[in-house]
Amino acid sequence: MKFIVDRMYNRIARWLRMLGYDTILNEDFVDQDYIQLAKKDNRILITRDEDLKRRAEKLGIRVVTLDAPTIEERLIKLHKEVGLELAFSESTLSRCSVCNSEIRKIEMDEILDKISELTQLHYNEFWICKNAECDQIYWKGSHWTKMEETLNDCNEMIKLDNEKQNKN
Repeated sequence: MKFIVDRMYNRIARWLRMLGYDTILNEDFVDQDYIQLAKKDNRILITRDEDLKRRAEKLGIRVVTLDAPTIEERLIKLHKEVGLELAFSESTLSRCSVCNSEIRKIEMDEILDKISELTQLHYNEFWICKNAECDQIYWKGSHWTKMEETLNDCNEMIKLDNEKQNKN
């Protein structure tokens, strides 16, 4: 599953990338850019723009509008509408959340000059963006734990909602 996300959804784009989904976000795109790339690459378009949504749907492009206020509600809506997996998997750390390029594992001794001594003391597993212009480094720090908690909360809400629907 591939996505193209309009500039209003920067945060959801980062989440999708961290979950391993190829997600394009470009602040300079105009409506036609979104439509062309979504059509060409068979991407799901995420937008709030009703005019863009209507034009894309007329061309057979799958569109999701995320009008929910919280990241949890947005992720749940994507789960329900397109089957988004709300869990980190072995392949999760495959995309850079900043530039969407692939990332790869890297040994700590190769990046000692790019991470703090404190990080070196507490973590031993690292990934780096393959895009030399980006070079973003990742490790499973406290932010990772918070993201896992968010995903657990989402899955719990989905479970409760399913149980509620099954009772009705």
